[in-house]
Amino acid sequence: MEKEKRESIEWTNTWWSEANTDNRRGLLIGDSTTRQLRSSMEALLTNLYAVDLFTASFSIHDRRLDDYIDIFFKGDEYKYDFAVLHYGGHHGFSRLCSESREEYLAYEEKYRKLLKRLKEKCKKVVCVTGTSEVLETDVNTIDQKTEREIIVRNQIVSNVACENGVAMFDLYKLMKSNKGLYTYYDRFHFNRDSDYFISCNLLEFVLSKNVISKELVKQQRMYFESVLMDLAGLNKEYMIYGAGAIGVKLYWVMRWYGMEDAIRCFVETHRKVKETISQKPVVLISELNINERENCTLIISSDRYSQEMYQMAFDMKIRNVIFYRDIINRAFTKCNDVSGGG
Repeated sequence: MEKEKRESIEWTNTWWSEANTDNRRGLLIGDSTTRQLRSSMEALLTNLYAVDLFTASFSIHDRRLDDYIDIFFKGDEYKYDFAVLHYGGHHGFSRLCSESREEYLAYEEKYRKLLKRLKEKCKKVVCVTGTSEVLETDVNTIDQKTEREIIVRNQIVSNVACENGVAMFDLYKLMKSNKGLYTYYDRFHFNRDSDYFISCNLLEFVLSKNVISKELVKQQRMYFESVLMDLAGLNKEYMIYGAGAIGVKLYWVMRWYGMEDAIRCFVETHRKVKETISQKPVVLISELNINERENCTLIISSDRYSQEMYQMAFDMKIRNVIFYRDIINRAFTKCNDVSGGG
């Protein structure tokens, strides 16, 4: 049998979350750019869906892709409530749709078959477009040759999704419109601070298309709000103390659960890494005014420095202080504790 034309290293990566449970499940199918989103997707969907993963580097033309997908779904052990198809954008550049009508039609047919196979396993599927690549020598400059190919492949994704009645999330357009806020760290991948931005926008889209259950999300939002209300009292504005990874994660969780308007600002102790994060101001704790110190709730996001941060809040005479870990322990104990399994 003739060998496929492959990259110098080919790989696959699979993940079954909460593997010994009957939780509701979502599935991401893609490559390493998709894999980057799995943990942030699941963090936002805690208590709603476990999020599984099938990712690979194979070209969409490669017969090995079919083989490994067969293995992933073998036995139908796990059932999926929704699936996200984000495959084909960044691999297989030995065959260019943008330079050959024959290759265009071949790619279109392979993508159509991949979507059909996925729909056999899951009734609710969302297709996602691929994103730009940048130069190896300059991550601030778009690779124009690759750009032409990605645009054509994205048009195929759009056409096939439309003909199959499947919703399409235009990630390409989203990342083009972010005005340089989320940058690349190599040719393919955005910096990790983009993960929650992408995941939250994607989930807001699939929610609007009834791909995930609006009723379940509504229940979880009410429960999350009740936990915060119990910890902080009624009619509070919140300040997130710590603008690092955990603080940013908390912002996106609160946004997903409909509480973005209740977040007043991020707070830092000694220096401001950024002036704003997701359009929320970053302020020094010493700059908080009397109203903020007396009436807003400060959420300490760090475990490692929680005692030092609590002491600083006490010294600044901030009246209302709660801990991120207490919110998580109460609101997100185990997947489906609130909403029930399968």
